[in-house]
Amino acid sequence: MPSSAINAAAEEAYADFRRAALEHLDTPGATPADIGAATTGFSRGCATAIRFAQLVNERGLVGPDGAVIAPPGSVPITGMALIDPVARFVEGPMHIPPNVRGQVLTVMAEHENRTDFRPLYYGDDPRVTTVRHPGNHVGVGGGYDRHGTAANVLEGVTGYFQQRGVALADVPPDRRHDPARPQHLYTEAYSTARNGDVLAREDGAPVERWRLDDPRQGRIEVRPLTPPAHAIWLRQLERDIGPGLRAAGITPEQCQTLAQACAHRSGQEGVAAPPQRLLLSKDHGRVGWLDSQGRLAEVRIDQALAAPGLAQGSVQDPSLAQGRTPVNGAHSPNAPAVDVDQAPVIEALVRSR
Repeated sequence: MPSSAINAAAEEAYADFRRAALEHLDTPGATPADIGAATTGFSRGCATAIRFAQLVNERGLVGPDGAVIAPPGSVPITGMALIDPVARFVEGPMHIPPNVRGQVLTVMAEHENRTDFRPLYYGDDPRVTTVRHPGNHVGVGGGYDRHGTAANVLEGVTGYFQQRGVALADVPPDRRHDPARPQHLYTEAYSTARNGDVLAREDGAPVERWRLDDPRQGRIEVRPLTPPAHAIWLRQLERDIGPGLRAAGITPEQCQTLAQACAHRSGQEGVAAPPQRLLLSKDHGRVGWLDSQGRLAEVRIDQALAAPGLAQGSVQDPSLAQGRTPVNGAHSPNAPAVDVDQAPVIEALVRSR
């Protein structure tokens, strides 16, 4: 999906959001504090979801007469779930803006190896929990088995939004994951015969349909570009308290995470620009500053650096993952059964929130 289509979809989503928000504010007793949004997407649809959140952050909410109802940065995105986010061929920053509050869920396809489907990886963002889920890109997004990998993702994402306060109904029984059934894993990376068998070259290597990442190097993950606001905070962090942070054993990579946390904290207060000066507490445990209104804000360093990567209990044994045999995604009726208990993968995440 080209960038123009993603931007157009995000603009349409923002227009729908603005219209619904203004209609809500016509209700007696309604206030701008009631306004918020949640967003989700699959594949390059995640780029649209992220761009929508950026637009809400950049614009806030403006009335028909041009009056500012909610300033930029003040309208929260209270839930965001990204299902195997891909941004190949998408131009522009794909950072998660500071108005996204609370935990963000990212589901990454564990058995996808196509170069053009490399996932966006947000492991440096303390708000993001990444779950590596069995299956390829389409397998976690809903293209194959009705009760298989994608059904498990659907239940997990639904539970996540319910935990975030979004009024979603439970997944209907006929759409739920069935752990008692054989779980099929697929791949669309190779050419197949009509019966679904993977075609091989003379040397025995499978015939590739797509460019593939080198399995010896692992999956190469795409990290979003650092947004300008975070870069400004990082420069100020280095200028004001860099020596103190280094003396406390804070690495350059951890400084980036800390700068992001400060930018997010400032965004939650509706203040986009960094302060004139950052301060480091005597115990090297907190970064503080005075905002433009003279209010003290601070970030605890240990909390900022405790960025959740993979949810505990959510990843299968790597040795089991290497032993699985993916089958082709051409909807082969003879796909071999793989004994994979996927139910704990996202359920553990939902229970922990």
